[in-house]
Amino acid sequence: RATGGAGLGYQFLEDDIYNLFGELGISYVNEDFGNDADDQSYVAGRAALHFGWWIIKDRLQFKEDAEVYFGLEDLNDWFGISESGLSWKWTDQWSANASIRFEYDNTPSTGFERVDTKYMLGLGYSF
Repeated sequence: RATGGAGLGYQFLEDDIYNLFGELGISYVNEDFGNDADDQSYVAGRAALHFGWWIIKDRLQFKEDAEVYFGLEDLNDWFGISESGLSWKWTDQWSANASIRFEYDNTPSTGFERVDTKYMLGLGYSF
């Protein structure tokens, strides 16, 4: 699946501890599942929300990113993605993160489930 689009965003809250940002827009969705029968492309509306919280300022941060795409021709054709994670800065350069990505597709391709969950771990270095 590939998406591209344009929209507007609004910063609801931004301070040293919290960050809350929302987006609304329109996107083009291209779903290529490898089996030509279920491939489709369509124009969709998009809504997204991004939240950040420094649990321990400049050391441990919680993040939540959620977005939903809904087909404008068929409102039953929609999918959503939610990713929640923690980032931990060990030093000014080194960090680690752990996250869970939950994907839901209301009209999945033949042979696929509606729900997909991924668990991710990462290690980062900033220059």
